[in-house]
Amino acid sequence: MRIILFGDSTMQYNDASTYPQMGWGQMLPLFFNKEVEILNFAKNGCSTKSFIDLGIYDKALNEVKEGDYVVIQFGHNDQKPDKPERYTTVFGSYQENLRKMAKDVLSRGARPIFCTSIYRRFFDNGVIRGNVHGDYPLAMTQVAKELKLVCIDMTSITKDLYAKLGDDESKRFFMIFDKGIYPHYPNGMYDNTHLRADGAYMMANIFIDELKKIHHPLAAYLVDTSFMKED
Repeated sequence: MRIILFGDSTMQYNDASTYPQMGWGQMLPLFFNKEVEILNFAKNGCSTKSFIDLGIYDKALNEVKEGDYVVIQFGHNDQKPDKPERYTTVFGSYQENLRKMAKDVLSRGARPIFCTSIYRRFFDNGVIRGNVHGDYPLAMTQVAKELKLVCIDMTSITKDLYAKLGDDESKRFFMIFDKGIYPHYPNGMYDNTHLRADGAYMMANIFIDELKKIHHPLAAYLVDTSFMKED
């Protein structure tokens, strides 16, 4: 059994050179038994457009085999009109690229799982900022419905979670820290998008919980991680 990841920096594998940044995709092996292999092709800065244009998509697709599951998460970088190498129109090229990916995966006998973007952690006067991803999550859910695919709405779930935790408590999940703590970030960091270990684990756990709720076939390969959760 294999799970293959197509996505952006919030999902990607990070090595020691970017520590403590981690993507939630690199936490997934903690949740699955040894029968499951996870191939992570998610890449920093990628939109659906640049993932294809840079050749990462072809490399990833060549790995897809019958029976695989392919988790697809994009949207963060698709919504950046100031970066034409990444930008896609929400109900145009973004949806077209998602359809292409899903149909290519299906044609190989594999099964796509869409995930909308994890929410950006923006607060205004203690209140979570609304709709920071525009219509991109909606556009993905529309394609999933059209093609009858599983779609996990990470955007709404994570937005509600940040709102519940509040501004200060939610900071620990992100690349937010003072200077002098981590050698690769001597000036510190205040990044409301990218994750540290706690955040990556939290996002992966949300994904897993949603699989359980819908009784997805992948749930049969999960291990008990209750010992890792906080009281």
